Amino acid sequence: MSSNRRSLIFIVDDHDVIASTLTEILNVSGFECVGFSDPLKALQAIESNAPDVLIADALMPKMSGIQLALRTKTLSPSTKVLILTALMNAGELDQARGHDFDVLQKPISPPELIRMLNSLCPNHSD
Repeated sequence: MSSNRRSLIFIVDDHDVIASTLTEILNVSGFECVGFSDPLKALQAIESNAPDVLIADALMPKMSGIQLALRTKTLSPSTKVLILTALMNAGELDQARGHDFDVLQKPISPPELIRMLNSLCPNHSD
């Protein structure tokens, strides 16, 4: 059974320019993407409509990307999670260890991100 719906992706980064730029790039690439600069607002949206993929910055005020990812997986175990980080520190890796999260180094090139999302969303339709 295949789905023709576009994969829903949430991008959460406290730097609004990063969230909005990645959102625009992914929307143009055929994904249904919503960007958030506030992880608490993203969590509210996840509670009502969980995305297929969550892409979250590791370090944000109010709630880290890893905390957001853990809450998301509790609400929607099928949501795939990508954690973006500029500074890969041991604490972040320890928090992500044991969970089904991919940790990616920032900056990530848009073509690389799109390739990764295409592999995570096999039913994605451009």
